Amino acid sequence: MTRLNCTYKQAHSAASKKVGTGTRTKEWQYEFWLDGKFQFKVSIPDCHGKDNEPLPPGTLGSIRKQLHLSREEFARWRDCPIDRKAYERIVRERLGL
Repeated sequence: MTRLNCTYKQAHSAASKKVGTGTRTKEWQYEFWLDGKFQFKVSIPDCHGKDNEPLPPGTLGSIRKQLHLSREEFARWRDCPIDRKAYERIVRERLGL
């Protein structure tokens, strides 16, 4: 099993493009809406001054689970081969929508 890696900047960029607009409190909260209904939110730590640093493994695993993605899907989500439409198909399948 390969270890996932992702920087703060990569996570925020992918989340804003594929999940939705983020709001900042102590950390960033990205809400995923599908067909006009709220489905889930994803929490990503603030990257203040740490844009290019990797996210800790535990945090990364938590983000991946919040996104309802396998390790391989997360790597594609991070690197952009999965666009918003493809991500919606994955979410529909995982949540039984």
